[in-house]
Amino acid sequence: MVPVGIVRAGGVPRLCGRALRLASRPVSTAADQDDQPAVTAGLPAPPVNTNVSGLRDWHYRKYHGKQPVVDEETAHMRSLRAQRRIWALYGTKTGISPAVGWPVKKEWEDKMEYESLAYPDTLQEMVQKHEAEKRAKEEAIKERMDAVDAKMENLEKWKREILEKKRKKERELQAAKEKHDRLIEEVKEYLGFKVDSKDPRFKEILEKKELEEKKRAKEAKKKEKQAKALAKLRQMTNEMMEKEMPAEKE
Repeated sequence: MVPVGIVRAGGVPRLCGRALRLASRPVSTAADQDDQPAVTAGLPAPPVNTNVSGLRDWHYRKYHGKQPVVDEETAHMRSLRAQRRIWALYGTKTGISPAVGWPVKKEWEDKMEYESLAYPDTLQEMVQKHEAEKRAKEEAIKERMDAVDAKMENLEKWKREILEKKRKKERELQAAKEKHDRLIEEVKEYLGFKVDSKDPRFKEILEKKELEEKKRAKEAKKKEKQAKALAKLRQMTNEMMEKEMPAEKE
Protein backbone atom coordinates (compact mmCIF):
# COMPACT_ATOMS: atom_id res chain seq x y z
CA MET A 1 0.00 0.00 0.00
CA VAL A 2 1.46 3.38 -1.07
CA PRO A 3 1.47 6.10 1.67
CA VAL A 4 -0.45 9.37 1.21
CA GLY A 5 1.57 11.94 -0.70
CA ILE A 6 3.72 9.34 -2.48
CA VAL A 7 3.32 8.88 -6.22
CA ARG A 8 5.08 6.18 -8.18
CA ALA A 9 6.77 7.41 -11.31
CA GLY A 10 8.63 4.77 -13.32
CA GLY A 11 8.43 2.38 -10.43
CA VAL A 12 10.32 4.77 -8.07
CA PRO A 13 8.46 6.26 -5.06
CA ARG A 14 8.34 10.12 -5.20
CA LEU A 15 6.87 12.63 -2.70
CA CYS A 16 4.43 15.26 -3.99
CA GLY A 17 4.74 19.01 -3.24
CA ARG A 18 2.28 19.03 -0.34
CA ALA A 19 3.95 16.13 1.34
CA LEU A 20 7.34 17.84 0.97
CA ARG A 21 6.00 21.04 2.59
CA LEU A 22 4.54 19.11 5.51
CA ALA A 23 7.75 17.20 5.94
CA SER A 24 9.88 20.37 5.90
CA ARG A 25 7.93 22.06 8.74
CA PRO A 26 9.66 22.04 12.12
CA VAL A 27 7.98 19.79 14.63
CA SER A 28 7.37 21.41 18.00
CA THR A 29 7.40 19.28 21.04
CA ALA A 30 5.45 19.69 24.25
CA ALA A 31 8.57 20.96 25.97
CA ASP A 32 9.02 23.69 23.37
CA GLN A 33 5.41 24.81 23.83
CA ASP A 34 5.88 25.07 27.57
CA ASP A 35 8.94 27.29 27.06
CA GLN A 36 7.01 29.84 24.91
CA PRO A 37 5.36 32.75 26.83
CA ALA A 38 1.52 33.22 26.72
CA VAL A 39 1.31 36.23 24.39
CA THR A 40 -2.55 36.48 24.46
CA ALA A 41 -2.85 36.27 28.21
CA GLY A 42 -5.01 39.13 29.62
CA LEU A 43 -6.02 40.52 26.18
CA PRO A 44 -9.64 40.52 24.88
CA ALA A 45 -10.48 38.00 22.22
CA PRO A 46 -10.61 39.41 18.70
CA PRO A 47 -14.15 40.20 17.44
CA VAL A 48 -15.84 37.47 15.50
CA ASN A 49 -16.92 38.52 11.99
CA THR A 50 -20.50 37.31 11.60
CA ASN A 51 -20.95 38.92 8.18
CA VAL A 52 -20.68 35.95 5.87
CA SER A 53 -23.14 37.38 3.34
CA GLY A 54 -20.55 39.09 1.20
CA LEU A 55 -22.32 42.45 1.58
CA ARG A 56 -20.48 45.62 2.42
CA ASP A 57 -20.64 46.69 6.02
CA TRP A 58 -22.95 49.64 5.23
CA HIS A 59 -25.45 47.45 3.36
CA TYR A 60 -25.19 44.72 5.97
CA ARG A 61 -25.95 47.10 8.85
CA LYS A 62 -28.79 48.73 6.91
CA TYR A 63 -30.38 45.35 6.19
CA HIS A 64 -30.26 44.39 9.89
CA GLY A 65 -31.56 47.79 11.07
CA LYS A 66 -28.31 48.85 12.70
CA GLN A 67 -26.87 52.34 12.84
CA PRO A 68 -24.33 52.92 10.05
CA VAL A 69 -20.70 53.63 10.91
CA VAL A 70 -19.34 56.79 9.29
CA ASP A 71 -15.96 56.08 7.74
CA GLU A 72 -14.19 56.78 4.48
CA GLU A 73 -16.62 54.56 2.57
CA THR A 74 -19.68 56.31 4.04
CA ALA A 75 -18.29 59.84 4.18
CA HIS A 76 -21.42 61.14 2.48
CA MET A 77 -23.30 60.52 5.74
CA ARG A 78 -21.54 63.46 7.33
CA SER A 79 -23.83 65.83 5.43
CA LEU A 80 -26.62 67.60 7.29
CA ARG A 81 -29.31 65.87 5.31
CA ALA A 82 -27.83 62.41 6.04
CA GLN A 83 -27.44 63.22 9.74
CA ARG A 84 -31.12 64.17 9.91
CA ARG A 85 -32.10 60.95 8.21
CA ILE A 86 -29.96 58.83 10.56
CA TRP A 87 -31.41 60.57 13.63
CA ALA A 88 -34.96 60.09 12.31
CA LEU A 89 -34.33 56.34 11.82
CA TYR A 90 -32.34 55.46 14.97
CA GLY A 91 -33.08 58.27 17.45
CA THR A 92 -30.94 59.36 20.37
CA LYS A 93 -28.80 56.21 20.40
CA THR A 94 -26.94 57.64 17.39
CA GLY A 95 -25.36 60.32 19.57
CA ILE A 96 -26.42 62.98 17.06
CA SER A 97 -27.92 66.16 18.50
CA PRO A 98 -31.64 66.61 17.76
CA ALA A 99 -30.82 70.19 16.81
CA VAL A 100 -29.87 68.96 13.34
CA GLY A 101 -33.60 68.82 12.59
CA TRP A 102 -33.93 72.60 12.99
CA PRO A 103 -33.51 74.53 9.69
CA VAL A 104 -30.28 76.39 9.21
CA LYS A 105 -30.19 80.06 8.27
CA LYS A 106 -30.20 79.45 4.50
CA GLU A 107 -33.12 76.99 4.73
CA TRP A 108 -35.04 79.41 6.95
CA GLU A 109 -34.54 82.27 4.49
CA ASP A 110 -35.67 80.10 1.56
CA LYS A 111 -38.74 78.99 3.51
CA MET A 112 -39.67 82.58 4.39
CA GLU A 113 -39.22 83.67 0.76
CA TYR A 114 -41.42 80.80 -0.47
CA GLU A 115 -44.18 81.61 2.01
CA SER A 116 -44.06 85.31 1.13
CA LEU A 117 -44.64 84.42 -2.54
CA ALA A 118 -47.08 81.53 -2.07
CA TYR A 119 -49.13 83.18 0.69
CA PRO A 120 -48.80 86.97 0.29
CA ASP A 121 -51.87 87.74 2.46
CA THR A 122 -51.68 88.23 6.19
CA LEU A 123 -53.49 85.93 8.59
CA GLN A 124 -56.34 88.43 9.07
CA GLU A 125 -56.77 88.80 5.29
CA MET A 126 -56.83 85.02 4.84
CA VAL A 127 -59.52 84.71 7.53
CA GLN A 128 -61.61 87.43 5.88
CA LYS A 129 -61.34 85.75 2.46
CA HIS A 130 -62.32 82.41 3.95
CA GLU A 131 -65.39 83.92 5.63
CA ALA A 132 -66.38 85.69 2.38
CA GLU A 133 -66.09 82.44 0.40
CA LYS A 134 -68.11 80.63 3.06
CA ARG A 135 -70.89 83.24 2.90
CA ALA A 136 -70.91 83.09 -0.91
CA LYS A 137 -71.30 79.30 -0.82
CA GLU A 138 -74.12 79.51 1.73
CA GLU A 139 -75.95 82.12 -0.38
CA ALA A 140 -75.58 79.99 -3.51
CA ILE A 141 -77.01 76.97 -1.66
CA LYS A 142 -79.92 79.06 -0.35
CA GLU A 143 -80.71 80.40 -3.84
CA ARG A 144 -80.63 76.87 -5.21
CA MET A 145 -83.00 75.61 -2.51
CA ASP A 146 -85.39 78.53 -3.09
CA ALA A 147 -85.42 77.77 -6.82
CA VAL A 148 -86.18 74.12 -6.10
CA ASP A 149 -89.03 75.09 -3.75
CA ALA A 150 -90.50 77.45 -6.36
CA LYS A 151 -90.38 74.75 -9.01
CA MET A 152 -92.01 72.26 -6.65
CA GLU A 153 -94.89 74.70 -6.18
CA ASN A 154 -95.40 74.87 -9.96
CA LEU A 155 -95.02 71.10 -10.37
CA GLU A 156 -98.77 70.36 -10.30
CA LYS A 157 -99.44 73.18 -12.74
CA TRP A 158 -96.83 71.86 -15.17
CA LYS A 159 -98.21 68.34 -14.85
CA ARG A 160 -101.69 69.58 -15.77
CA GLU A 161 -100.27 71.50 -18.74
CA ILE A 162 -98.39 68.45 -20.02
CA LEU A 163 -101.47 66.28 -19.58
CA GLU A 164 -103.61 68.81 -21.46
CA LYS A 165 -101.07 68.96 -24.31
CA LYS A 166 -101.12 65.19 -24.51
CA ARG A 167 -104.91 65.07 -24.66
CA LYS A 168 -104.99 67.83 -27.27
CA LYS A 169 -102.51 65.91 -29.42
CA GLU A 170 -104.61 62.76 -29.09
CA ARG A 171 -107.76 64.68 -30.11
CA GLU A 172 -105.97 66.11 -33.14
CA LEU A 173 -104.76 62.68 -34.18
CA GLN A 174 -108.25 61.23 -33.73
CA ALA A 175 -109.79 64.07 -35.74
CA ALA A 176 -107.26 63.59 -38.54
CA LYS A 177 -107.98 59.86 -38.59
CA GLU A 178 -111.75 60.44 -38.70
CA LYS A 179 -111.30 63.00 -41.46
CA HIS A 180 -109.18 60.60 -43.50
CA ASP A 181 -111.73 57.78 -43.04
CA ARG A 182 -114.55 60.11 -44.05
CA LEU A 183 -112.72 61.14 -47.22
CA ILE A 184 -112.13 57.49 -48.10
CA GLU A 185 -115.85 56.78 -47.73
CA GLU A 186 -116.71 59.80 -49.87
CA VAL A 187 -114.33 58.59 -52.59
CA LYS A 188 -115.90 55.14 -52.54
CA GLU A 189 -119.39 56.67 -52.78
CA TYR A 190 -118.23 58.90 -55.63
CA LEU A 191 -116.86 55.93 -57.60
CA GLY A 192 -119.90 53.80 -56.80
CA PHE A 193 -117.99 50.60 -56.23
CA LYS A 194 -115.39 49.20 -53.87
CA VAL A 195 -111.85 50.01 -54.87
CA ASP A 196 -108.46 49.30 -53.38
CA SER A 197 -106.85 52.24 -51.59
CA LYS A 198 -103.67 51.59 -53.64
CA ASP A 199 -105.51 52.10 -56.92
CA PRO A 200 -104.26 55.20 -58.82
CA ARG A 201 -107.87 56.38 -59.46
CA PHE A 202 -108.60 56.19 -55.76
CA LYS A 203 -105.46 58.20 -54.90
CA GLU A 204 -106.27 60.87 -57.50
CA ILE A 205 -109.82 61.42 -56.24
CA LEU A 206 -108.64 61.36 -52.64
CA GLU A 207 -106.15 64.13 -53.35
CA LYS A 208 -108.90 66.21 -54.95
CA LYS A 209 -111.13 65.69 -51.92
CA GLU A 210 -108.33 66.72 -49.58
CA LEU A 211 -107.69 69.89 -51.59
CA GLU A 212 -111.37 70.75 -51.46
CA GLU A 213 -111.41 70.12 -47.72
CA LYS A 214 -108.42 72.40 -47.21
CA LYS A 215 -110.06 75.08 -49.33
CA ARG A 216 -113.28 74.91 -47.30
CA ALA A 217 -111.28 75.05 -44.05
CA LYS A 218 -109.36 78.06 -45.33
CA GLU A 219 -112.57 79.87 -46.31
CA ALA A 220 -114.14 79.06 -42.95
CA LYS A 221 -111.09 80.44 -41.18
CA LYS A 222 -111.22 83.57 -43.32
CA LYS A 223 -114.90 84.14 -42.57
CA GLU A 224 -114.24 83.64 -38.87
CA LYS A 225 -111.46 86.20 -38.99
CA GLN A 226 -113.68 88.67 -40.82
CA ALA A 227 -116.45 88.13 -38.30
CA LYS A 228 -114.06 88.84 -35.42
CA ALA A 229 -112.81 92.01 -37.13
CA LEU A 230 -116.38 93.17 -37.77
CA ALA A 231 -117.36 92.50 -34.15
CA LYS A 232 -114.37 94.45 -32.92
CA LEU A 233 -115.22 97.36 -35.24
CA ARG A 234 -118.82 97.43 -33.97
CA GLN A 235 -117.58 97.46 -30.38
CA MET A 236 -115.27 100.39 -31.08
CA THR A 237 -118.13 102.28 -32.82
CA ASN A 238 -120.46 101.72 -29.87
CA GLU A 239 -117.81 102.96 -27.43
CA MET A 240 -117.26 106.12 -29.47
CA MET A 241 -121.00 106.77 -29.65
CA GLU A 242 -121.34 106.33 -25.90
CA LYS A 243 -118.59 108.88 -25.35
CA GLU A 244 -120.18 111.42 -27.71
CA MET A 245 -123.72 111.15 -26.30
CA PRO A 246 -122.97 112.73 -22.86
CA ALA A 247 -121.16 115.61 -24.59
CA GLU A 248 -124.25 116.40 -26.78
CA LYS A 249 -126.57 116.41 -23.74
CA GLU A 250 -124.41 119.00 -21.99
